[in-house]
Parts: sequence; C-alpha cells; structure tokens
Amino acid sequence: MPETRKATKPQETSEETTQAAEKAESAVNQAATAFGETLREAGKTVVDGAIAMQDRNAHFAQSIIEQGFKQVEEQTVALHKLNRAAASQSEARRAAFRDLGREAAAASFSLLMLPARRSRRVFESARETVRESAKPSDSAEA
Repeated sequence: MPETRKATKPQETSEETTQAAEKAESAVNQAATAFGETLREAGKTVVDGAIAMQDRNAHFAQSIIEQGFKQVEEQTVALHKLNRAAASQSEARRAAFRDLGREAAAASFSLLMLPARRSRRVFESARETVRESAKPSDSAEA
C-alpha cells in the first residue's frame, strides 16, 4: 500500500497545482480587468478635462474677439467725434479768417479813402467859408 500512497500524492499535487494555477490565473484576470477599468476611467478623466479645457479656451477666445470688436466700435465712434470736431473747427477757422479778411479789407479801404475824405472835408469847409463870407454882404445891405 505504500506504493499507492506514493502514486496518490503526485496526483493530488498535480490537482493542487492545477487549482493553484487556476486561482492565480483568476487573480491575474481580475487584476488585468481592474487595471483595464482603471485605465478606462483615467482616460475618461483625461478626455473630460481636455473637453472642459477646450470649452474654456473657446469661451476665452470668444470673449477676446468680442472685446476687440467692442473696442474697435468705441474707437470708431471716438474717431468720428474727433473728425466732426476737427471739421467744425476748420469751418469756424475759415469763417473767422473770412471775417478777418473782410475787416482788413474794410480797414485798408478806409485808410486809402482817408486822404480823399480829408480833402473833401477841406473843400466843403472852404465852400462853407465862401458861402458864409457871401452872406454877410447880404445882411449888411439889409
């Protein structure tokens, strides 16, 4: 009977080895499944983060573009106001220059006419003197 036992022990050992191998294989499969699940979750987290980052970047870019357009509109309005102010000042300057030119022309004409007016006054004064001197002879006869 001892021989039978010897034969039985190797069979039990091979069954135990098979069971141990199956358990080890099951444990490896479970570990691989858990590792795969962890990788899938990590990938999903990375993708979700990338999508959120892309959304933030899109909103940021959109806000920069909107602010740029708003600034361009404000600068355009300011430029139009400045242009209108410059045009009105230019018109006011032209009007002031025209008025100054007219006044200068009138003053020059008046200055040129001064000798003629002076001689006319002298002539009229002399005529008046002659008339006056002719009148007393009329009053002396009366």
